[in-house]
Amino acid sequence: MCRSLILPGARVVATGRNTGTVNNSILENKAAIYRLVDMDEADRVKLIDLMEPDPKERESIRVELSRVSTADNAAFLQRPLIVRAIIQLIIHRKVNMERIKNSSELYLMIFLKHMT
Repeated sequence: MCRSLILPGARVVATGRNTGTVNNSILENKAAIYRLVDMDEADRVKLIDLMEPDPKERESIRVELSRVSTADNAAFLQRPLIVRAIIQLIIHRKVNMERIKNSSELYLMIFLKHMT
């Protein structure tokens, strides 16, 4: 069992399999527990709407995003940070999305974007 000293007013963030134990044994069930869920199509549409003010560009982003979406990367596209990174690539036109042939190239472009 985990024993530790937590100062009054301190913020505790826990992730993993033991968050319930941390809440019960250390925080006396006073923590707010949040469950992360995968993104669905409605979430992706909302994210695009928040990131791009121009309705014409929004539609273009939706088309490009659906074009790079495959069965191979479906689980990958349920993660908000990855979807956001792809949308940013499309908005900033740093990558010719039509030339992306597979998921590996898409992941490489996201990685390289963060390197610069």
